[in-house]
Amino acid sequence: MRKRILAAATSIVAAMVLGGCSTGATSAKDEPVELTYAMWDTTQEPVFRKMFDEFSKKNPNITVKTQVLAFGDYWTKRQTEASNGTLPDVFWTNPQNFPIYASQGILAPVKEGEGVTADAVPATMRGLYTWKNELYTFPNNRDAIGIWYNKDLFDAAGVKYPADNWTVSDYAATAKSLANSGTQVWGTTAPLDSRATYGATIHNEGGRIINSDATKAEIDSPAAIKGIQFWTDLIAQGSAPTLAQQAETDPISLFLSAKAAMHPDGSWMSRSFADSPLGKAGRIGVAPYPKGSAGTNETSTSSLGNVMPKKAKHPAEALKLIQFLGSKDAAKIYTENGIGFTAYPELDQTFIDHFASTIDVRSFSDAVAKAYPIDRSNNTSVWSRKMATDLTPAFEGKTSVADAAAKANSDIQAALDAEKK
Repeated sequence: MRKRILAAATSIVAAMVLGGCSTGATSAKDEPVELTYAMWDTTQEPVFRKMFDEFSKKNPNITVKTQVLAFGDYWTKRQTEASNGTLPDVFWTNPQNFPIYASQGILAPVKEGEGVTADAVPATMRGLYTWKNELYTFPNNRDAIGIWYNKDLFDAAGVKYPADNWTVSDYAATAKSLANSGTQVWGTTAPLDSRATYGATIHNEGGRIINSDATKAEIDSPAAIKGIQFWTDLIAQGSAPTLAQQAETDPISLFLSAKAAMHPDGSWMSRSFADSPLGKAGRIGVAPYPKGSAGTNETSTSSLGNVMPKKAKHPAEALKLIQFLGSKDAAKIYTENGIGFTAYPELDQTFIDHFASTIDVRSFSDAVAKAYPIDRSNNTSVWSRKMATDLTPAFEGKTSVADAAAKANSDIQAALDAEKK
């Protein structure tokens, strides 16, 4: 479920002061109600329709209409709606954008019901959607990062598939062995990605991008610099394509077209990769993230949040839908259809079984269990954009990682300080 967080957070704050000001009307018991549910992923809509059908069986007077927009358009529309009081009855958010809405009093906290309790949601996931000690959704999915690999390219190069306990040194050596300039194949992709690449290696070197309470930037620490350097070295050594090459042909396309033997990406790619020609042929594998010098191979986790406006048109019905979507009944439909892991670890095997004939995704079950919360603050998009801009010259080989990290640290700190004003 990882989309790049590029919402225009700065402009939304002023507009949101007026947000959520819908009619506040309530519905009489059993009166027909149609809820609007907004999301940004067309591939998930058919599965959510199955969940909505099940929900309506339990609540015959409530039907759900979906509204699907592309990610960038989605947040633009939410900004407008927040300012004029026309937000959908229930809509998707993510951990990075959630604080913007919660801090402005746009959203309503949730209550237990419809077969879901707060304790059923793992603490890491609850923390992503808690604001001032109140929970605003029952997160319905978990994710993590792994290393996807092309078995054909490994076999052709005579390279062993990655071991479960491999290290970043093993990764670098494997990528070098797989790179073949004659066939124009790279050992790995190396996208400038704070989750899939440098954020995880920073963590596994014992560093952080920002501290746990989002008050201090720490991306200029020796551990953080080492974590970033791992990826810039892969590019410099020719084991990975340059940023320009990855802009010309995106990393996923390079991987699926057999131009890159490995690709770091999330568990949310399972369905897409399994449906590809390479996946259908059973030639894609996925390995755990490599261990860093801290001895860990952990990656970040995120989760979608189903939220409702504080002054909703149909608050009781909207809450019922949010509760249902956080329930085990909904989670079962989610995993059976191969969308992702859910808040219920006991359903991990259902997700794994969905892909049994194409890709062995068992390593993700362990990865999501030990994943750490994604970095975020009250206005994540401001500093995350600056961080990407500041690190780009290092990935392009135009400046040292230390200098790029120092610039990023200064800009991130300034953004974090501005949030306190």
